[in-house]
Amino acid sequence: MSLISLLMLCQCSSTSQNFYVQQVESENSVDQVNQVIVEENGNKYVIERDKTDWYERYFHKKIVDQVDLDGDGIEEGILQTQGTGNCCGPTFFIIKRVEEGFYSILEHDELDGGPGLSFDEIDGEKILVVFNSSGGVDNVSDERTISHLKLVNGKLELIAKFYNAAFLNAELDITARELKEIEPKRRLFTFDLDLDGKEDELSCYYWWRWGVVSCAVTSTKLGKVSIPKCSRIGILSSITNGMHDLVCDRSYIFSWSPDNKEYVQD
Repeated sequence: MSLISLLMLCQCSSTSQNFYVQQVESENSVDQVNQVIVEENGNKYVIERDKTDWYERYFHKKIVDQVDLDGDGIEEGILQTQGTGNCCGPTFFIIKRVEEGFYSILEHDELDGGPGLSFDEIDGEKILVVFNSSGGVDNVSDERTISHLKLVNGKLELIAKFYNAAFLNAELDITARELKEIEPKRRLFTFDLDLDGKEDELSCYYWWRWGVVSCAVTSTKLGKVSIPKCSRIGILSSITNGMHDLVCDRSYIFSWSPDNKEYVQD
């Protein structure tokens, strides 16, 4: 076989796997556990770690994509996991095939804490793009980052990380950081949200459980109005359906919906 033929064979050959999650009964109870499976050449392999860690902390599991991250012709499984309850966002793992029947679970700090994921190509190489924001108990930060990860030699490497320094300008800002620093952690704000020429009331307090602002809003025209809970609530100059738009955190815009009778995200 010529060198050219050998190179063509190497470039065209690939291994195909199918990643998925199935439910099985727990060994110690009737509860169900979610088990990660990969099928290869007619065989099924279970992907697991220490059961206390893997099955309890990361109870909910879902394969969200299969992507060849390192260009070797073999797709990695993108696994999303989450614990029970509502304390924490999802954690992602990358499942990489090393050889037949040999799979490793790759992790990275940027894939923890409830990030969002997408993929891009830079200079012909596949890049994992990770969107993260700060949050949690008594955390008033509105930090948002975009990180670029690359799979190199079986390891996820952080090649770039960007911090957002921009935020939508608002007519009035109410921040969790501001309310957290005062006693009592509550303040009354006024603004003509409904454009009737009268000041509406926003009674806002700091909710430590999520590090956010929670407001009870009374419109002189509409009565009680529901608005989102955010680390920062801003009232924008723009208007939708006769009400000022709101900004949540740095840039999430909420507009008034007469049908829903509440503010909804655009």
